[in-house]
Amino acid sequence: MGRPKLLPAGVLLAGFLAACAPTASQPTPNVILIPGGTIRGRWVEWGASRFPLPAPPLLADASGDALYVAYADELLYFRDGTFVESFPLPTPPRFLHAFPEVVVGLANELFVPRAQKRFSYPARDARVRKGVWWTDGDAWYGDRKLARGRFRTVVADDTRVAFLGEEALFPGIGRFAIPRFRAAALASNLYLLTDEGLVAYTPTGLRVARRPGAYLAIAARAGEVWVLDRQGELIHLNPYLEETP
Repeated sequence: MGRPKLLPAGVLLAGFLAACAPTASQPTPNVILIPGGTIRGRWVEWGASRFPLPAPPLLADASGDALYVAYADELLYFRDGTFVESFPLPTPPRFLHAFPEVVVGLANELFVPRAQKRFSYPARDARVRKGVWWTDGDAWYGDRKLARGRFRTVVADDTRVAFLGEEALFPGIGRFAIPRFRAAALASNLYLLTDEGLVAYTPTGLRVARRPGAYLAIAARAGEVWVLDRQGELIHLNPYLEETP
């Protein structure tokens, strides 16, 4: 089934407020972590912005002042809390990344909405930064295989891309063993969310920080790190995984 039809922007940002405002008696909704904020059910809490979505999204990510939320048949783009554009999706999304460029993983292809391009790569994960970096287990840049391996995740920041699995591969830099992880982010350092907590590595494999604890998700941008604790609360960390306001 598809999500409810998108309402006009004015209704989206105002009409839901009275009818959908959460109350103390409501159960805590599922929480999606985005850089600098969260989406709780259909409610976005992001920096100084707070606004409702048409329905709880399947996936979401943010970059700068741009927010992308994915439903089974559509990708929505917001800027500064205001709806801007929608992109139809032919199949439910498997993954969504807003940075460095927006890319959506579909059933049999990658969709780059800003460029209106599609790539027939059987990707488990991918990033778009001056080309398409993707993995099907091996590490690829476009049609060129970079390395064999058992990779499952691709992360990127302003200057680098890394493939992650049982090891981390930074193309042009090297590769090193990493612990088993549940989620990862790259913002100068490589940040891994493991069962024991958080750990940070440089692109050369030097471990520079560790933070024990139980966390649900991690995101990072430009030297800032955010995690969700087990209660779904947002925690802001510095590059060395120390809590900061």
